[in-house]
Amino acid sequence: MRNKFEEDLAVLNAELEKMGKLCEEAIAAAVAALILRDTDFAEKAEEKDAEIDRMEREIEHLCMKLLLRQQPVARDLRVISAALKMISDMERIGDQASDIAEIVKRSVEKSAALYENPSKIYEKPSAEHENPEARYEKLEGGESLAEYEAETDRIASGIHIKDMAEAAIKMVNGSVASFIAKDVELAKNVMLQDDIVDGLFEKVKKEIMLLIKSSDVSSERGLNLLMIAKYLERIGDHAVNIAEWVEYSLTGRHKKDDPERQKAASFF
Repeated sequence: MRNKFEEDLAVLNAELEKMGKLCEEAIAAAVAALILRDTDFAEKAEEKDAEIDRMEREIEHLCMKLLLRQQPVARDLRVISAALKMISDMERIGDQASDIAEIVKRSVEKSAALYENPSKIYEKPSAEHENPEARYEKLEGGESLAEYEAETDRIASGIHIKDMAEAAIKMVNGSVASFIAKDVELAKNVMLQDDIVDGLFEKVKKEIMLLIKSSDVSSERGLNLLMIAKYLERIGDHAVNIAEWVEYSLTGRHKKDDPERQKAASFF
């Protein structure tokens, strides 16, 4: 009986590792779509999200089977309970990668629509523009479309969104790896890395605000980039949640049960 349970746990570990890898690939594809303005990458991110959703259902079924057939106790029960919590966070990570991809697709489609009607393609006004209230002036021809699209490439590459994505992917990888390796120190290290993602998010916010203020980017594009940065920041939070459930599975303690943490949270 115990051997069968260990075999099922090995399958669970392998499935969680595969789901974590899909999350990393979804994030990477979504950010590549942003940087390259490539809808193929955006669609790849959405496909990965669909696979993540499917795996969530499969792993949930496996966990319920383990609970019903094996009736685990103590640490074994914590491991399965943690896995159920982890797949919920991984599913949300996939959703947020898909949300980033959707923003990119809408932006690219808008560029295509502007190409169909060049008189609606805009660029930043010159300093001596006769109407200071107008943020953009009309341009004509294909070069204007190239400039229109290049603006987003330059902005997305110039601010810290790519750094945020790389840090978030590292956190997701570390959180799932800590579960597979049963490594509580690795899980704690993932929790610490959240400060890096949060710090990058603050940098991105300031960078976007300065770009909008200086009219180097339209308010619409700035808001889109800010939403993308927020999704990446939330992905980091989900990776922390996964790491906290890993710690719980190994020690029986969860951060939310920490009296000092609850006291600090209630203060704010």
